[in-house]
Amino acid sequence: MIGRLGALANRRLGERERHGLFGLAAGVIVCAAALLLALPADLQPQSRPVGAPLTAAPPAQGAAPAERSNDLGEAEATARRFLGGYLRLLYGRGPATAIAAATDRLRHRLARTRVRVTPAARRRRPRIIDIQIVPVRGGGFAATAEIGDGGPARYPIELAVARHRGGWRVFEVADH
Repeated sequence: MIGRLGALANRRLGERERHGLFGLAAGVIVCAAALLLALPADLQPQSRPVGAPLTAAPPAQGAAPAERSNDLGEAEATARRFLGGYLRLLYGRGPATAIAAATDRLRHRLARTRVRVTPAARRRRPRIIDIQIVPVRGGGFAATAEIGDGGPARYPIELAVARHRGGWRVFEVADH
């Protein structure tokens, strides 16, 4: 019986079987995504390891609400300035050295990363659809920007924003 199963697994699939298996796999993925979206927010799996810089936390204790509100606005403005240059980099329209509001370490890391841009992506025009800012431990903020570029789907970019050398800077970025 094991031999027959091995032979069955190693045989070539016909065109119709491949299409059926693809449809089955796509259906499983869609169902899994729907189930994950149906979970309450506190039970949803985190995309970053525990303790990573972008993990959201309650507002820092001791900070006055007006001060945190002002910081929130500055953090959002910083995230938007950063994303302007970062999206140009991702779409092959600018160098990492031109990204504003990033720490030097992040800018140098992005400059060392080779970005491959397809001709189709180069023609797209990315824009920020929405941006959400939440406080994190230590007085910084996590920003999640929803990006649309005219393609078939929108995608998120997560940023970690904190005070750095007298101003607000993005010190970490994670795109999915």
